[in-house]
Amino acid sequence: MFLGDLNVMGMQYPFNKSIRSDIEHKKLSIEAQKIGMKCLVKNNPTWWKGPEYRLPPADLDQVFASSNIKFRKFSNAEVDVRGWVNFDTDSDKVKWIKSYSDHSLLYLEILK
Repeated sequence: MFLGDLNVMGMQYPFNKSIRSDIEHKKLSIEAQKIGMKCLVKNNPTWWKGPEYRLPPADLDQVFASSNIKFRKFSNAEVDVRGWVNFDTDSDKVKWIKSYSDHSLLYLEILK
């Protein structure tokens, strides 16, 4: 994600070069397809620092798996994001973030 010229998340390449997280995700997905893997779809953003920061929730954490593996669906997603995203109020979300992490949990189930 970019805020102006600030690269908030994403790989930090050497020699003053960087990559936006959306481009990084696309690049990783393309490379994964070349070796028979895919990026699983998530049902929520996975990262947030809280309302006192200027950054909105972001989709930072990714799950890659072999393309031949089938996963349980959570609505239309293969990965159920759990944690601060499950709370209704910012104060409850901040409590969770302070107790655990600004990254949510990623839950998935493999089907036979």
